[in-house]
Amino acid sequence: MKKRNKILWFMASALAIHLALVVGYRAVMSHSHLMQVDRELHSTHPLPATVILGTSHAAALDTAIIPGSLNISGYGEQLHQTWFKYKRLIENRGAPKRIVISCDLGWLHAHRPDQQAYQWYWNRLEGSGLIGFAKDRTTYRLKRVAATLVPYMHGETDFIDRYSPTDVPGVLRDGGFFPPAPRRILADSCLNAQTSDYGEWYLRKLLKQCLEDATEVYLVRFPVTDNYYEYYSRCFDPEQYYRELDLWIYQLGIEPHWIDLHDAFPESDFRDAHHLQAGTPREELSRRVNVALEKEG
Repeated sequence: MKKRNKILWFMASALAIHLALVVGYRAVMSHSHLMQVDRELHSTHPLPATVILGTSHAAALDTAIIPGSLNISGYGEQLHQTWFKYKRLIENRGAPKRIVISCDLGWLHAHRPDQQAYQWYWNRLEGSGLIGFAKDRTTYRLKRVAATLVPYMHGETDFIDRYSPTDVPGVLRDGGFFPPAPRRILADSCLNAQTSDYGEWYLRKLLKQCLEDATEVYLVRFPVTDNYYEYYSRCFDPEQYYRELDLWIYQLGIEPHWIDLHDAFPESDFRDAHHLQAGTPREELSRRVNVALEKEG
């Protein structure tokens, strides 16, 4: 009897600790960028004319400088995550007049969703088709279940993201984090590797939705340092890559608007190899994008 009571006491204590961790974790994450965006996805307010999507590069755009805009971009966001967020947004709030989306080098690379941050959150948005791009489907399913039952599984990383600001001023020295790239040696295989079945699948979904809704598409090549640009295009011609991407999109029935700012800022304006400093550089970036939007439409 005593042994049984000890087991029951241990199980009750473990359950209480688990529930406390779940509640505490959700309380902390409710203030995160991720959940702030989630509240916008489910808001009942009228949707602004311009919706900004994509990675941390797009997150630098200031909605106070771009009138009538909503920024739902995310840090380290993959293309399928952009699609599922946008899908939920238009289901709840209708389609915008235009989208502005970051079009980075590596945007259409193959991505395996077996491991991604905040899986407990993405379980709520992601469709079943994503499993087709998982390396191991059993592992993928188990991780989704585990993330639902134990959302704080990787909470220490999430807490660091929440409480340790990364937007600190700074000036790059000696080329930042990327060494000078070797002489560019072009290879068709490398150019072809810049796109994937995964990338084309989710970009097609996003663009087809825009076509159906008559939503204008603005693709932005955001500012990066020279070393970063050369490093990521060391075996292919990036301009050829963007020309072929533009043609592929056009063949879907969409004529995208391009905003090319990839080399528009001096290295002193960057806080790392591919992100502008907060303050004046990002404000200027937002102004330039807004001018392009006003010019086009």
